[in-house]
Parts: sequence; structure tokens; C-alpha cells
Amino acid sequence: MVLGGGLAGLYAAYGLATAGRRVIVIEREFEPGGILRGHSLGSHRFSLAEAPLATTDSKLAEDLIGLFSSGLVTAGTPPPPPRLRWNGGDLAVPIRFKDLIQGLAPAIRGDLVLSQLTAGFRRGSATSPRDAAEVIRSRFGAPLCQLVIQPDLERYWGQTLKDLAPAAADLPMRAFLATAPPPSDAPPVWTVGTGPDLVAARLAHAVQALGGKIFYGAEVEEVVLGEGEDHQVVIRDLLSPEGEAPSRIAISSQGVLSTIPLRGLIRALGNRVPAQIHASSYYLTHLPIQAYACLIRKERCLDHLTIHFRDRPFLRISEPNYFSATRQIDDDSTLIVIEVPGRAPQHSSDGWQTILEALESERICQRGEILATQLLHAPGGHPILRKDGEAHLQRIQDCLSRFPDLALAGACGRFTYASPAEAMISGRAAAATLTERSA
Repeated sequence: MVLGGGLAGLYAAYGLATAGRRVIVIEREFEPGGILRGHSLGSHRFSLAEAPLATTDSKLAEDLIGLFSSGLVTAGTPPPPPRLRWNGGDLAVPIRFKDLIQGLAPAIRGDLVLSQLTAGFRRGSATSPRDAAEVIRSRFGAPLCQLVIQPDLERYWGQTLKDLAPAAADLPMRAFLATAPPPSDAPPVWTVGTGPDLVAARLAHAVQALGGKIFYGAEVEEVVLGEGEDHQVVIRDLLSPEGEAPSRIAISSQGVLSTIPLRGLIRALGNRVPAQIHASSYYLTHLPIQAYACLIRKERCLDHLTIHFRDRPFLRISEPNYFSATRQIDDDSTLIVIEVPGRAPQHSSDGWQTILEALESERICQRGEILATQLLHAPGGHPILRKDGEAHLQRIQDCLSRFPDLALAGACGRFTYASPAEAMISGRAAAATLTERSA
């Protein structure tokens, strides 16, 4: 049983089905893909992903090539880099330090250079950092942290750096600033020339073609982990007729692979885990994803695949058509996805007016060119790695590790911030672990 039909769960199910296992996937939504499932606006299909799926993992690339026979998977040419609007210009991400300091006042530039030199000496310190702020300061120096990194990270997470665990400093910052050039022997980057929602759809089709089953519109209600291989997962049908009690189905299983949020899994396990574990699960929080999809009466809005904005009411803007080789494209319109801070009020008129003003000032589009708007909101978005949640997360993971026929994968299953490719690789690893245990 695979709980969750996102990329991690579907790739895990694909690996299990390919190995000859009977597999069932439970997905709460009515389309595969999880957070990155497909959406429609006008003639455009899109996902909340800000970039195409890219990986250096050769096994993942090999499987994707098998799924996409139309030449959509290419090697050697990484996707176009996103851009950061900074100091009056656009910089490629990851940002090089020498580009970042261009145009700054000499005094500020001198502080940044000096802090980089001293930060290099501090990186070898044996003391463990207490929070994300210490990690950022030791890696990049205090001036760069205060000038660039701290405002952006705190705005993104809605938390102060001192409230975030040290691991939170790695993402999304690890792809934001270039600390060293890539090695000459780095493996090739494989890129899928379409959105993750189509990858999820292809995986779902492949799982079903191999004999697997996918229950859409089904919520995990109870997970019963018995002795040996005597396990059951109880699901609730979300499509029950109005006025009738929801249908409940109990399915026997040899093993359970979960990619759903840990809090939901703990609740489904019920009294099979101690009360202290239930209490710890409430210290795990998520950053909601809130975005506007806007259909624009233009052929193109952006000059780059993705633009990260500073000092604007949105976090980033992407134009899915940049990597949309298989979409039905209307030549008279394009579509942009505007991600706003997850804690912002939903669709307040004042907030929307501020966004419109920023779109016009950035010359992305005029409000009269917007044909349609759709608000997308995912309450259980990215896991927030809070400092006060570290001990609780460890307690939960120690407890769940005692169940030999339970494996966790994906961003929410392991409570980590993961790229789509990383989530898929974790699903493959979890599937291999379950296969080895059952063998």
C-alpha cells in the first residue's frame, strides 16, 4: 500500500510494480501529482512547479526515458536558470558573489568582501549550530546574511531564522547562492521538457498498466500494523452520495509506504503509537502554498523561466509555457503563476490590488490584459523545519522506525523540504527497503 499519489508515492509504486509486487496507491485528490498535480485555466494546463524536473540520478533518468518516448528527456543541457530581481537588474540563480556586490556602496561592498573571507575560516568550526541563523552567518558572513538572505528566508517561511532548525538553512538557500563552481566531472543533468503533473500522469498510467490500482478521492482513515505481514489500511470514499455515510474500505497489505504528512499518518495509526507521539505531531507545521494563476492576453510575459522578486508582494513568478512542450497552447494568450507568501490573507482585495500594481511596475503585464484569474491554495504545503520541532520529529521517527513493514518517503513523509527529483528518489529508496524486508 502506498499512501499518497504524489511524485514520491507514484515512483515508489512504479518501482514496486516493476519488481512484480501487487501495489495499491491511495490518493486524496482526484488527479495524481499531489501538490504538483495539474490545473487548468482556459486552454492551458499547468502545475505549481516553478521549473521543469531535472536530476543527475542516472536511474531516475533511465526510468523517465522509458516513460517518455517522445524525446522529452534530454541530457547535458540544464534548464534555463531562474532570475532574481536585485539592485535594479536580473541575476541568474545561483548568484555569484561578485555579481551580487555590483553597484553597492563601497562601504557595504567592503563589509561583504571581508565577511566572506572571515566566514571561510569559521566554516571549519567544530561547534554545532543552534539554529538556521548561525548556519547562514557562518557560511556567508553576517553582512550578506542581513542584507540578502535573512529578509528573503524569513519572508518565505514566515519565521525568524532563529526559530528555524539548522537544516532549514539548506533549502531553498542551497540553490540560491553559488558557493563554488560545479566540478568538471559532475554528472550530466537530465531534464524533462514538461511539467511534473505530466510526469505524475505518466507514472500513474504505468503503475496501472503493470497491474497496480489507484484509488482517487480516498482518504486514509486508519492504518493497522499487525504482527508479521497482517496489516490493514482503512480508507474513506470522499465521493459518497450526499446524505449517506462515507463508504469505508479495509484493504489488507504486506507493507505500507507513506508519503502523506506525518501528522495524518500518526492520527491514522491511532492507539498503536503512544499519546506522546500524537502530542509531538502537533509541533510539526507546514507552510501553505498560495498562488494566483493568471491568463494573460499576450504571447509572452517573462524574459526568464522564473523570476524571484525582492521587495514585492509576491515570492516568484513563473510562466509554464517555457517548459510546456506538450500543452495545448493558445497563441493569443499565455499563463503566469504568481506565488505569494503562504501566510498572506486569501484573496483580499487590497492584497490583489498591490499585486496588480507590482505586475505593472515590473512591466510583466497590465491589469487590462488579464483575462482570467484562479486562486490556488494548498494548506499542507512545504514542511517547516522549526527549531522547537526537532526533538519532536526525532521522537516520531524513532517510534515509526520500530514498525518493520512501514517506510516513509517524500517531503511530507520524511518531513523534509525536497525537490521533485529528490522526493522521487526517496520513494524509490523506501520501496527498495520494503522489498528487502519482505524478502
